[in-house]
Amino acid sequence: GATAVVSPDNVMYVFGGFVVEGRLGFNVGELLACDLNTFQFSYPEVSGDLPVRRNKHTAVIDGDAQMWVWGGSVWDHTGGSATYTSTAVHVADLSDPAHVTWRAVATRGMPPSQRRLHSAVHHDGVMYILGGEDFSSKQYLQDVHALDLRTLTWSQPA
Repeated sequence: GATAVVSPDNVMYVFGGFVVEGRLGFNVGELLACDLNTFQFSYPEVSGDLPVRRNKHTAVIDGDAQMWVWGGSVWDHTGGSATYTSTAVHVADLSDPAHVTWRAVATRGMPPSQRRLHSAVHHDGVMYILGGEDFSSKQYLQDVHALDLRTLTWSQPA
């Protein structure tokens, strides 16, 4: 349930996912970097408004080395934790592989319904969210939503 993007400087960043230890499992919120030129792994120093740990989410990277994270399952199986899917948008500035700054982004318009197991792609300044499993109904969706990354406005293409 982790996501991976590759920055313009050829560094792959892996965010989130799920870890099982014994009979317990939990989401992770770590960011791992792998320089694809040297295959050296590192954990960048992170700061800012970090997203809640999650899995089954999506991430895309834009032309400015900004990683956009949306959706996914936000819960763990260690007991007492809330289970939900996030509709918040978080952005990580990946321009410095040693230090990554996260920020939460307020958007306008109607975001997609809470979901996980969806797909996302970035094209021409827009992040498209496709399908996924609806959190409430557990039905698989066949819709498309678009977030304009310049205006931070959601729309649903016809």
